[in-house]
Amino acid sequence: MQKLLKLDKNNRWELEGITFAIEERVGEPENFIGRIKELDFLYNWTDNIRKKLSRSIAFLGRRKIGKSLVLERLYNILYSEKNGLIPFYYEFTEGTRSAKEFYHDFLTRFYMQVAGYYLRDTRLIRNAVDFNADVDVIAFKKEIESISVPNKEKIVHDLNRCINMLEKEKPLYEYVIAATAKPRSFATTPGVKEKVVQMIDEFQYLNMYIDAGVEDKPCKAYMSTAEVRVAPLLITGSLMGVVSEELMRWLPHRFSEFIVPKKIESCF
Repeated sequence: MQKLLKLDKNNRWELEGITFAIEERVGEPENFIGRIKELDFLYNWTDNIRKKLSRSIAFLGRRKIGKSLVLERLYNILYSEKNGLIPFYYEFTEGTRSAKEFYHDFLTRFYMQVAGYYLRDTRLIRNAVDFNADVDVIAFKKEIESISVPNKEKIVHDLNRCINMLEKEKPLYEYVIAATAKPRSFATTPGVKEKVVQMIDEFQYLNMYIDAGVEDKPCKAYMSTAEVRVAPLLITGSLMGVVSEELMRWLPHRFSEFIVPKKIESCF
């Protein structure tokens, strides 16, 4: 597969061959310039996931310096290359939610993106990354059952399991554990050939806004998941000090930190 991360003679990003599965917040794709060091680093990091060499990393920087935009462009490149890496984007947002609500939302959006990757269906992906719109695991399961998609048995099984869990009243933290483990579970399923690239935006809001009951630091659910090389995490955080401290205290030695510098030129 041809490498799609490349610069033209004017040192601007080439766009030929890239399908914009995610609509980038920059507006027109050609308006995204720079961030060469960051994109090159992350692209090489994803390439090493195929060899099971990449550790989870924290991509930290202040607000409005282009972190999310870099993730969106990386997502679109991986989607377009279709070379054994399924990109999964999830954004933690402000506003309190129960762990049960989070479980339903996270798992459904994950499998919508898996199916979108396999089927080359940007509608599914754009719906999955539209965090202003609700998702429905039951409706999505019916859609998957009616079509042909790779690893359909695993996908339908996990969607059914989600529906069953939502009907129960388990300790809230168990829903966080079940949600965060799902990308790893999928990537380690016998017969699944692809690895998963988890892009988790604004990681600090996991502890701030997900109600996990007696566990007030739900990020601990990533303790073992963050070490799995077939579905490593790329997390961002705009509250840099908060994220660094939480990683050090609750997820020690699980993430390598990469500080995103402020750009002199605009990327818009």
